[in-house]
Amino acid sequence: MDRVEELTLVLTEFIRYSDWCFQNNGGNYDENQALKNTYIIGEKKRSDLSDIEIDGTKFGWNYNKIGNGKKIWTAGYVDDGNYNLVYNRYDETNRKLLFQIFNSEKHDSETIKEIKLGSRSPNSTEIRKLVTTYWEYKDAKKQIVNDSLVEILTQKLRKSKNIILHGAPGTGKSYLANEVAANLIGIDSDELPYSDHFKFVQFHPSYDYTDFVEGLRPTKGSRDDVKFSLVDGTFKKFINEQARRNTPNFKNQFASFQQDLQLDETRFETQIRHSEFYISEIRPQDDLIILNIPQNKEPKARLKLSYLRHLYESPKTFSSVKEIKDDFLASRNRQKASAWEPSYYLVLLKELEKYQKQLDQRPYVFVIDEINRGEISKIFGELFYSIDPSYRGMRGAVKTQYQNLHDDDEKFFIPENVYILGTMNDIDRSVDTFDFAMRRRFRFIEIKADDRLYMLDEELDPEYVVEAKKRLQALNQMIVSTPGLNENYQIGPSYFINLKHLDYDFDTLWDDFLEPLIKEYLRGNFGQVDIADFHHAYDLDDDYDVD
Repeated sequence: MDRVEELTLVLTEFIRYSDWCFQNNGGNYDENQALKNTYIIGEKKRSDLSDIEIDGTKFGWNYNKIGNGKKIWTAGYVDDGNYNLVYNRYDETNRKLLFQIFNSEKHDSETIKEIKLGSRSPNSTEIRKLVTTYWEYKDAKKQIVNDSLVEILTQKLRKSKNIILHGAPGTGKSYLANEVAANLIGIDSDELPYSDHFKFVQFHPSYDYTDFVEGLRPTKGSRDDVKFSLVDGTFKKFINEQARRNTPNFKNQFASFQQDLQLDETRFETQIRHSEFYISEIRPQDDLIILNIPQNKEPKARLKLSYLRHLYESPKTFSSVKEIKDDFLASRNRQKASAWEPSYYLVLLKELEKYQKQLDQRPYVFVIDEINRGEISKIFGELFYSIDPSYRGMRGAVKTQYQNLHDDDEKFFIPENVYILGTMNDIDRSVDTFDFAMRRRFRFIEIKADDRLYMLDEELDPEYVVEAKKRLQALNQMIVSTPGLNENYQIGPSYFINLKHLDYDFDTLWDDFLEPLIKEYLRGNFGQVDIADFHHAYDLDDDYDVD
């Protein structure tokens, strides 16, 4: 029996019994008649105390007596503590079947769906329609909670470049980081492991600069001898091989341009006089581009490759020959440009810019799990300057510690479209290495245990969800109320996902996962606190039960 059918039976019985009270008992509630029901037994029952459980949700009901009398109210409801399925009989000639949300702060209800009945009782099709709306609405609401959190974090990451998700253990921060990364990149989370735009690493006390940026590593030589070679670390490799490959920069753009170029065959034309010219030779070692200009008396002409590079990397946008001549060449105290030079520089500059459109400019996300378990300042080294959101791109380029071993003098920089997303547990005492210089370069966002309760709806069998949530919340209430502990020590729902691998044995979950963790919390200076108190809370003994 699916959830729609089962809840339809519950609501149908409620409606039929309400009809019986009005038609056969003067509107009065009758206990003996109620005992003949399968689901609705008794005048009313709170959802959290109800035996009616469907898809992990408990349903109560209320016939709402008028005052202290026995006559039932003309609008009763089946509810799950949040949403009401209402049978309204205020006007017997204008009955209604309603799906409403009650706002406890405003003491008012919002109607989501209304089925007008006239003077008749609802039929099975109408009841099923209301129940279907209920489940669809609840599913959408659950997804909105998940999607909204992911979207909120995505926008924060987009604005801040570097964020760290921190909070209690077991709140699913690593999983959430992947969801945010996928959302920012614009792919499904299932595609992340195969995406060139994503990289995931986990820090630990042994992780260092050579693992992250670059360092000397032993490699096997041609004669099976061992030698040391400079090898890029995980982060630098990701930047160089993935992100910078698709980042607008002169080296990449000119290489693509040169690859497509056919010497003395690819035709170019200046903007103003429409003079035809070709490229005959490119000599990087001499910093020269040799042009062939057929209409000139002396067809061979020279441009500086470095001039073209400076034009490309300038923060200015050049759209005219005059801008290049007056604003760029003259302002940089270079030798005075001839009348013809700026025209040709402008043409080549526009050719290079065309290649930007061919690049994959989606964001690149580098996730660092357990970021506080490594010695952050040592791992990042001089990159703490480059990761600053204000110094992305060439303006934040730095020389690495092994710069003297590089074949060229090019500095390392982090492109604008690279985002760093870290996770950390607030109570992890293994390493505490965030100095203020590093801390101010990250935005810290707390993920609380209650923020991620919906994980249990997605991961556990429906019949165990309510109990799991109650046990979790009761245990966290006990943790917060214990001297020396606080919200940072609360337990996240990820611990309870283990239930599906334990045949939903709550005792085993306590013995093997939760009790050892609580004992660790209490080690050393909490001798006055009895672990049994936490067990009582977990077992939902009367004093610890939650509403």
